[in-house]
Amino acid sequence: MNITGEFSLVVDENLAPQRLDQYLSGRDGFPSRSQLKQLLRRIELNGNPAKLSAQVSAGDRVSGVVEPPVQPDCIPEPLRAEILYEDDDVVVVNKPPGMVVHPAHGNPDHTLLNGLLGHVSGLQERFQQAGDGYAAESAAVRPGIVHRLDKDTSGVLIAAKHPAAHALLSQQFADRQVGKLYLAVVKGRPRNPEGELQSRILRDPRNRKRFCAGTTGGKPAVTRYRTVASAEFGRQLVSLASLYPMTGRTHQLRVHMQWIGCPILGDPLYGRRSAAMSDGLMLHATVLELQLPNGKPARFYAPLPEHWQQLLTAFNDASAHQGSAVHPEDRDWCAAQLRSLSADREPAAQ
Repeated sequence: MNITGEFSLVVDENLAPQRLDQYLSGRDGFPSRSQLKQLLRRIELNGNPAKLSAQVSAGDRVSGVVEPPVQPDCIPEPLRAEILYEDDDVVVVNKPPGMVVHPAHGNPDHTLLNGLLGHVSGLQERFQQAGDGYAAESAAVRPGIVHRLDKDTSGVLIAAKHPAAHALLSQQFADRQVGKLYLAVVKGRPRNPEGELQSRILRDPRNRKRFCAGTTGGKPAVTRYRTVASAEFGRQLVSLASLYPMTGRTHQLRVHMQWIGCPILGDPLYGRRSAAMSDGLMLHATVLELQLPNGKPARFYAPLPEHWQQLLTAFNDASAHQGSAVHPEDRDWCAAQLRSLSADREPAAQ
């Protein structure tokens, strides 16, 4: 969620002294250092007016006002994502890799939001008329968007058709009541076949497009993982891993897998784009489990992209020889996914 309006922060006691603009831009939801100059209407340090070049230290109080950026017009387009489920409150899609969720700098159109506006009649108008309550301002410029996936991450994503549904779904995400399972192909094999990764995630001071894992600063992040199978592919050892994010930090899964020495294949930020992985980032949001606005519990599965089939075949063959080293549920799931990819499926909505 992007920060707009008034904010008040207390600098973490473990944070090393740094510039005020560096501190703010490193926090989730705040704009970049260059954007801060344009969007900050007021900034105070310990109750006094301050410049962005001021030094902040542990215990300092930082407050101010961030103006929302000017949003580009979002034009309705055909929805180019497979619809997994739809009712009067929500639409659930299987987002393809390469699709941005909503317009932003460098991606003004052909986003999921463009498609939602074309698919759900009156969506924009319902959110613009939302009034007070639950961050209607941010919802109005991104109507229906409850959560996001990175551009190159594929998989299941739910959107709301009206403000009341948006509020109910957003609260579940905020309260961590949503179950999420991702599948990833990673380089090598994790040292431990399963485990829980705990760290702080903060913006990388050397490259603001990246985040990194650390012990101080940033925000706490927890990821559980399990190795499904490993196989030789393209002259390298790769593993299929199930990832369960217990928190929702930016780039969390990509950062955590790189942190343990097993970056996700095809990741240009946290690994090397392998020639064998020319289809891009091998990360897929497979399962989403939550309560629908109508009160019914629901679990949605997003089939894997077709370009995963060759790798999945290798993992399926490898799992047959690894026996008890592979969890039975994962071995069966892997085989089921292979069958589903081989079967004829209805084409995605256009």
